[in-house]
Order: sequence, then structure tokens, then C-alpha cells
Amino acid sequence: MGENPVRFFLAARSSEVSQDLIEKINLEQRKEKRESDHYEERDLHPLLTYFAYSNPAFNRGRNIFTKTIFHEKSKKSGYSEWLHPDLVGFYLPIEEWNENLVEFNRISDNNALKLFSFEL
Repeated sequence: MGENPVRFFLAARSSEVSQDLIEKINLEQRKEKRESDHYEERDLHPLLTYFAYSNPAFNRGRNIFTKTIFHEKSKKSGYSEWLHPDLVGFYLPIEEWNENLVEFNRISDNNALKLFSFEL
């Protein structure tokens, strides 16, 4: 009849328990289970990564690669969850450039890297 805590009764005494009570208990358990369905923040990271990489309305045809930042491993003290973004992404357009433009970028010491920061 239940999962946690386990509820049971003897089949021989099932006539002593009303069917309405059994249905009520089952309904409460289903309701509790539905309310407990939730997502952790990290569960959404693959979804945001897919969105950043594949959604043309966001990335305008560019390949944006993302990486999750694990703030728990931070060496900074304090409230580390507020010091770091959840995801960082980057776009490097060099693959779209011809050789002359790549050489000019190297000579002029420009940084063509575009960074994105995501906080969930």
C-alpha cells in the first residue's frame, strides 16, 4: 500500500479496512510523489548547453561551446556560489576566416574569442 514508510495489512483482515480509505491513501501518495518531482539546477545544464549550441535565434549560426563551472571546487573563500557563473561559453570564429584574416588577427594581437556567461 505504500513505499515510505511501508504500510501493509493482513489480507485475511482486508474486510476491516474500507476501500475508500485505501483509495484515499493511494491518492495522497500519488499527490506527494507529484509534488516532489523537481529539477536540480545542474539537471538543467545539458539543456542550456544544447540551447546555446543549437538554437539559431540565440547563437546566430555560431557554435557556442559551454562548460559547467563547479563552484564547490573554488579556491576563493566566502559565498562561492555567488562568485562564479553556472556555465561559461565561448565562440571562436577562426574556422570561418580565410588565411589572410587569421594572419592579420595574429599580427594585430586582437582577440576574436567571444565569451558568454550563464547563471541559472
